[in-house]
Amino acid sequence: MKIVKASIIKSKIKRSGVEFVDTYLFDSKDLVNNLGHNIFLHPDEEVIMQYQKEQIRWGLTNMRLILPNKLNQIVLEEITGVDFEKIKNEESTKFNNQTIDLHLRNGNRFTLNVEKGTWHLIFEIFKYIINYKTA
Repeated sequence: MKIVKASIIKSKIKRSGVEFVDTYLFDSKDLVNNLGHNIFLHPDEEVIMQYQKEQIRWGLTNMRLILPNKLNQIVLEEITGVDFEKIKNEESTKFNNQTIDLHLRNGNRFTLNVEKGTWHLIFEIFKYIINYKTA
């Protein structure tokens, strides 16, 4: 299983200067309590960030993307691409965009909701995850 270096992603987030409202970083909120008590973290798993707005919730760790609303998880090594189709099709949505598209190894595409004004940072984080090579 791919385990990305959470410290590198955390540094990218800190350097970005992006101010979050509905996205919580690192240990600022308890992932298990917020996303569901049926979530168990691997001993080597480290919480990076989580998003929660109304009924939309997800958490990113150094090993997987957890999607409790869909009772699903995506192991990071299954993500093969990241895109922003909405912006390509409607450039006027660039500043208001709240989604990015994740391409999975099985050929499926998953649209991830993100906080307004953060899509470019989340896009860069997933590009890093996709290109990360374990030593």
